Amino acid sequence: MVCNGGREITNILKTFFRKFITSTIFCAHAKENSIFMETVSYKNRRLRVLSAAIASIYIVFHGIPIDLLRAITSPAFYIAVGVSFIISLLLVTTVHVVTIWLDKRCSWRERPFERAGLQLIFAILIPAMIDLLLVSVYFEALGESMVENGFLLIDFPVIVCFIIFFNLYYLIHNLLLTEAHYPDDNSKQNTQVDFHGTKGKGTLPTTLNIHYNGQHLFFNVENDIMFFHREGKRVKAMTFHGNQYVINHSILELEKRFTGLILSRINRSTIVNYKMVKGYNAGTKRDTAHIIIRPAYLPFLDDSHDDIFLVTKEFLNSFKAGLEEL
Repeated sequence: MVCNGGREITNILKTFFRKFITSTIFCAHAKENSIFMETVSYKNRRLRVLSAAIASIYIVFHGIPIDLLRAITSPAFYIAVGVSFIISLLLVTTVHVVTIWLDKRCSWRERPFERAGLQLIFAILIPAMIDLLLVSVYFEALGESMVENGFLLIDFPVIVCFIIFFNLYYLIHNLLLTEAHYPDDNSKQNTQVDFHGTKGKGTLPTTLNIHYNGQHLFFNVENDIMFFHREGKRVKAMTFHGNQYVINHSILELEKRFTGLILSRINRSTIVNYKMVKGYNAGTKRDTAHIIIRPAYLPFLDDSHDDIFLVTKEFLNSFKAGLEEL
């Protein structure tokens, strides 16, 4: 009977891993064929550190009476908080890295069920196992058992809930960041437009093909590209997700192909998408202006962006005219 039960468990595990490997390969194949697989830029380092700090302090006090005076005068308290913080930071970093890795291979929007399974295994179960391993080593060093001291039944379920909550945060963040810029079925049908095509002004191509790390990434310029900017000899495209790509086209080529949509050249180095523009202020020099960026996109820009978004005299009238037509 025991042998039969062992065989059944073995067969279940084999079936599970077979399906898991199939799902992973399927998602990798979907990545190769997906033309809108762009990595979401979360930019949440401070949130991760703060979350780890809060979680570490909460876990130390969880399940025991809170005596702050006794705690802050005890060296053991600071050791416990320090160890807990390191483990918590490792867990949130693992979830962060795994999520970005999966974003590149299996989209939530295109393969939601396969992505949920991969997220469960790599971003929930594995971090939970890492936590158990590290905590067991810590308690072993203290000469304690994590079963007898209540960690396994009291603290560990809270840690698992914390990991799940952080995964839900990434899921919601991903869906919010990709909702406005994710193409519908009609836009997917237009992704074969050649950037170098010869089309009239009324039928300008709306798609830009960027070669990045061996991938062909297609972007709907009106919905995906925030601005183009030349730095020295390199021209970069910044997306509304906060990612930058070096492209093999000059500002002049981009101006000829894409301005006349909802993009406008504002100086010799920059072309902006009007969707990022809230308004403008008069510049310090005559017949110039400084663009006011919508607050949602400011986190993607560095402190030197004022010079990038200066509208010079040569392009001021066309910029204002395009802004008024929206």
